[in-house]
Amino acid sequence: MFKALILSSVLVAGICPFSKTNPLLKAPADPSDVKSLIASYVSAQEGKYTKKTHIHFNNEAVEELKDYFHCKENAQQRQTYYDETTDALLMGNVGGTFTSINSGYIKNGSNMDHYRYTDAEHPDVDTLFTAKKVTYTVPDTTPNQFFINLTKVANEAENHNWTVEDGVYTYEGFDIEVEDGHYKDAMLHDVVYFAVPMLLESVSEYLSPTKITVSEVSSKLVISLYLSTGDNDKLDNTDGLLSTATIEKGLILS
Repeated sequence: MFKALILSSVLVAGICPFSKTNPLLKAPADPSDVKSLIASYVSAQEGKYTKKTHIHFNNEAVEELKDYFHCKENAQQRQTYYDETTDALLMGNVGGTFTSINSGYIKNGSNMDHYRYTDAEHPDVDTLFTAKKVTYTVPDTTPNQFFINLTKVANEAENHNWTVEDGVYTYEGFDIEVEDGHYKDAMLHDVVYFAVPMLLESVSEYLSPTKITVSEVSSKLVISLYLSTGDNDKLDNTDGLLSTATIEKGLILS
């Protein structure tokens, strides 16, 4: 009888020591391990890697929140090619085409050129950063300085507390307040820019991020951002998943 009462009390209190969803089971992770995992996708191919992003707003939210994307560029999927050694990046459509998205940036001395990829009809990894028509120049900066790339995400990851469970690193409990147009939490800021391309942080008045996860799946790096359950009505899923960035080593046109 006494054991039954103890078990009943445990269940009522919501303490479930053998549940896989119990946050107490998540082990603290060494932040340097998270940094090393992310950074390995930069160093593997001398700074070259490919990122596919998928934002999970539902159709209603895509239209409702269009003004919260830079220049209203609210494509829910895109593919971005990075070369941190060359100091360049190029955005295109998922699948290796450039039918509707064709926008690149490359270092030019101490400045940054914006360009359109001119081999779009017959794309080739060897020409992604050389076949270009420059449309304008931004002075006194370069893509590595101006944009959030994987090296910046890796370096920032080391500054925060992570947990790990089944190979998935999780960062949560962060400050979602915005100051001067940016999230106060630097990790959240970087992941929004990297994993949710073109979304402005002013959208924070409508969304409540809750956690960031980093894992390696089938030799690909996966960085995901989740929202609170109260935001599920804006998503195409019930898991709270806002966006996922899937990174492969090297430049891959597929």
